Amino acid sequence: MGKVKNPVCGRCGQPGYRKDHPACERAERTERENARKARLRRENGPAYYVERRAKDAKLPVEASVMLERRPCDVCGAEAPEEPGHNNAYVRADTGAVTGTVCQRCTKTLGTWDYNAERVRAALALMTSETDHRASTPKR
Repeated sequence: MGKVKNPVCGRCGQPGYRKDHPACERAERTERENARKARLRRENGPAYYVERRAKDAKLPVEASVMLERRPCDVCGAEAPEEPGHNNAYVRADTGAVTGTVCQRCTKTLGTWDYNAERVRAALALMTSETDHRASTPKR
């Protein structure tokens, strides 16, 4: 009679089957999902992204494309010919599509955690008439 071989996980090398290691199982599912998304991007090209953005904003594709062609509602930057530079802005709290935002403004809003109070505070600071040079003691 031959020896019974102990099973070893092919991913991490630990004893047991892969199904016994939740982290290995999750990693494998993630790899499969990423491979599926990469295949879709290769097969569909830019259309995949247009449809994906429309789905994320819960808009028909035509409406999403029209919004992407509009200038940015924050800085006024014109949308270039390639799709995806300007995106529909969807409010996280209500899900309402409130306008178009370019990539640069999207990054800036992200640094403020999309918090309206922070944006108001920054605007108040930028438009303030206060001059602290007069009230600062001289050295």
